Amino acid sequence: MSTELKRRREAAGKTAERAATDLGWSRAKITFIETNRWTKPSSDDVADLLDLYGTPADEKAALLALVRDARKKGWWAKYSDVLGEGSYTGLEAEASLLRSYDGLLVPGLLQTPAYAEAVMLREGISDESELRRRLEARTVRQTSLSGEDRLTLHALIDEAALQRLVGGPDVMREQLNKVVEANSQANIEIRVIPNSAGAHSAMTGQFVILDFPEAGDAPVVFIETGHSGLFLEEPEEIRTYTMMYDNVRSLALTPSKSNELIATIIDSLEQ
Repeated sequence: MSTELKRRREAAGKTAERAATDLGWSRAKITFIETNRWTKPSSDDVADLLDLYGTPADEKAALLALVRDARKKGWWAKYSDVLGEGSYTGLEAEASLLRSYDGLLVPGLLQTPAYAEAVMLREGISDESELRRRLEARTVRQTSLSGEDRLTLHALIDEAALQRLVGGPDVMREQLNKVVEANSQANIEIRVIPNSAGAHSAMTGQFVILDFPEAGDAPVVFIETGHSGLFLEEPEEIRTYTMMYDNVRSLALTPSKSNELIATIIDSLEQ
């Protein structure tokens, strides 16, 4: 299917970038589908591509039947009701390294259920079943940090995010202990930017740089915006955010010093 979609795109005279723009997708999504590395190209995704390429109705129906029979679903397909089509989730599942900066929250991959629930409630998610589904999906997503092909995470977190009393002292204490525990894993590096570091270039918002294991797969920057997000893929954009990440990292404490700072915050919660 991946080869067929690429053939039809080229026959339609469209570049991958043009097709992505027409559909409002990231260019990486097109590339990953065409190289058979997108773990859940949904029937809707394939239908949109076939329509864009002017595929006759009978051929479209046959190809969609093939997709429904043969496509391999990623774990997030089970949670499409709360995660949507999973553009970012799919890319994260394919990544080998995530470099993240968070100024206001503990990264989702490191959140405890109680912390995540407190955040979701403040986001206005009040339906009990939806809340449970989102928390279950978050827990499953975090399994990417363990196992044989585990993801490597390098997280930069502002001290302000760790000082913020999300969910109350008990919830925050549990969350901070989890961050310290995670910092002992070989595939996880957490560095805290202390308040004493002052202003820095990433203060305008959180972002993630995703790196992929295959040679030739360029990094992608993801900027979360409310319930959606923005993908940046141009080389200059990647360079800008990589420089921003490196500059902020230079201000951050080492992992061991970060743990010491977190320990002082935990102590303050216990007093």
